[in-house]
Amino acid sequence: MEESTTETWRSIAGFDGDYEVSDHGRVRSVDRVVNGPKGQMRIKGKVLRPSLSCRYGRVGLQKNALRKQFFVHRLVAAAFIGPLPNEKQVNHIDGNKLNNLSSNLEYVTHLENMQHASRTGLLKAICGANHCRAKLTDKDVLEIRATYADGGVTQRKLADKYGVDKANIFRIIHRQKWAHLPPA
Repeated sequence: MEESTTETWRSIAGFDGDYEVSDHGRVRSVDRVVNGPKGQMRIKGKVLRPSLSCRYGRVGLQKNALRKQFFVHRLVAAAFIGPLPNEKQVNHIDGNKLNNLSSNLEYVTHLENMQHASRTGLLKAICGANHCRAKLTDKDVLEIRATYADGGVTQRKLADKYGVDKANIFRIIHRQKWAHLPPA
């Protein structure tokens, strides 16, 4: 069976007349007239290019000079499946976090989402450098521990050198964080 190539667009709740989302997982701004500092200005609509945040596509939408970030999969699900029920999450059926086709999304509980991830091999240890917000590499952490163990350097100097706060250095040295790596 061939999948439909017709793309359906729907307004994004709270941004009616400004932005739309499609069942193919795309987000666009629409042609519109806005009040600017020099009077009314015409803005040409365009398809937005999502940035990546923790391996999910994310777009910034603006209304009344306020800009807010949204995950694309959540916008698609809200428009084509319905409002997100309490205690539910959006699951990518095929496990590909960038496949935001409406037919690839479903609402599930957290437990169901974790069971799906485990079944499909998506559930991996999200620790250390594997975490999407990690600022350090495994090599950095081992260097921090070794340098501190050698003495002569403060946690503050290490924090400044590696661009993290002193509390992170403390947790690394005392193996409260990055515990999967060997001690110094």
